Amino acid sequence: MRDRFTPLLAAWLRLLEPACVRCRLPADSGLCPACVDALRAFPLPAAAADDPAPVRAGLCWSPACAPLLRRYKFHGDLAAGAALARLVLPELRQAARPELLIPVPLHPARLRRRGHDQALELARLWGRELGLPVAAEALRRVFDSRPQTRLSAAQRRRNLQGAFVARAGLPSSIALVDDVLSTGSTVRAAAAALRTAGVDGIQVWVLARAPGRPTARLGSGHEQVLHEHATEQSGTHRLIGFEGTKAVGGMA
Repeated sequence: MRDRFTPLLAAWLRLLEPACVRCRLPADSGLCPACVDALRAFPLPAAAADDPAPVRAGLCWSPACAPLLRRYKFHGDLAAGAALARLVLPELRQAARPELLIPVPLHPARLRRRGHDQALELARLWGRELGLPVAAEALRRVFDSRPQTRLSAAQRRRNLQGAFVARAGLPSSIALVDDVLSTGSTVRAAAAALRTAGVDGIQVWVLARAPGRPTARLGSGHEQVLHEHATEQSGTHRLIGFEGTKAVGGMA
């Protein structure tokens, strides 16, 4: 009897071991070395002339990271988000230190549909790791703009005009936090609201940056990530996180 249960017990113990969020092979820190190499194999895009502020991104939006970003943003996989956030930390440590982290907010209606705020989770993790305060209420999204995925850059800018309002009395040096920078329309609108409120030192911190026009260069696998905005369904996504195989409720 004991011999019969030994293989089963060994299999369960393997399931409880920490695993890479990308390939599910054993890993001690969220991502195994091979997957870290795969994520970093794509060179970071250069700064663009129309960037709304200096941008710090740890990854290029690529076939390697797109599935993880999709799992985090649209399906509540907080473990995938936390693994990517920690991978980006060395890049953020090189940035000028802001006084405050401000996540780019979702409109309350979209937050209810999605079930979690990906930018706020990132800001909280980076704030803990870097010893920086987070102001979740500093920026407010005042209307729920239509999904941006099928809009041109000019249409995106018009779609987001006046979408954000910033509170008064913020420090002069902040970092705007979001998951991905594609055309920059969202952070441009958020930065404009902050400047109206008197903030003049703005950085943008993101997990990944798309190389130029993402739908033109990244192919159908990446368009799926972009177009999930247009196909989000009503209801709350379940938040899924893993430490080994144990579900957790936030990005630790």
